[in-house]
This record gives sequence, structure tokens and C-alpha cells, in this order.
Amino acid sequence: MLNLRYSYHLVINELLFLGNVLREFYPEGALKSEAEIKEGKRHGRYREYYENGKLKFRGKYANNQPKGTWKYYTEEGESERKEKH
Repeated sequence: MLNLRYSYHLVINELLFLGNVLREFYPEGALKSEAEIKEGKRHGRYREYYENGKLKFRGKYANNQPKGTWKYYTEEGESERKEKH
């Protein structure tokens, strides 16, 4: 029995679609954001980064709406604040 797996990606400008994950990049090539996508909407983990590669904030989406506690960080990587949605 032959068991095959397929992986695909599509790059449009600075956006990369890989399976159910959307990645956005700064013009210089550094990762800007990562979002899990379900049925064309943000659904699941979301992270955004500074140009220096440090995490800017993270949280989760449900049906394109922010949910739960979102954590924000300084450009140096220190915890800055939390917001509940």
C-alpha cells in the first residue's frame, strides 16, 4: 500500500499560506505574524513579531474574533501586559 502525504505552499507578496497556517513577512524577510486559519478565518493560535524577531504579542482567535488572554511583550522580549477578550 502506498501512503502519500502532500504539502503545499503559496506565496503572495509577503504572505505565505502553508496548510492551515498563514505567515506574513516584513519586506526584509523576517517573520511578521503567524495565524492558524480555518475556513478562511483566523481560528486558533496567533502570534505577531517585531522586526528583530522577538515576540510582540500572542493570543487565540475563534471565528476571526480574539478570545481568551492575549499577552504583549516589549521589543526587548520582556512581558508588558495582558488583555482579556
